[in-house]
Amino acid sequence: MGNGKQGEFDMAFWDDDGNLVIVEAKGGNSQLGSRQLKYATDETGERIQGRAQQGTQEYMDDIIANYEAKLGKDHPFVEELLEAKKDGEIKYVSVRQPLKKDGSLKNDYVVNEFKL
Repeated sequence: MGNGKQGEFDMAFWDDDGNLVIVEAKGGNSQLGSRQLKYATDETGERIQGRAQQGTQEYMDDIIANYEAKLGKDHPFVEELLEAKKDGEIKYVSVRQPLKKDGSLKNDYVVNEFKL
């Protein structure tokens, strides 16, 4: 589930190794974004204030909590997100498709895994 809307991941899927791969897709010269944290908490349960950059633990946790708030804890996608997070089976990546000199998209792409 994910279609690039605000507060959602661009894409999520299971890889052949059983990891949930969360994708932030960027085209051309677009940069990673940030969000005002709404739901993220620290290990003691205290709310985290401020903004978080895409690709950080705080950003990912806030998006997961956003899904939980919107869809409910019992929604199958939310259950999968929470289980994968608990088990350490999440890979969080950016996929970038650069531009050619003429401004059109190149046919290749670059994948980078975020360090959480």
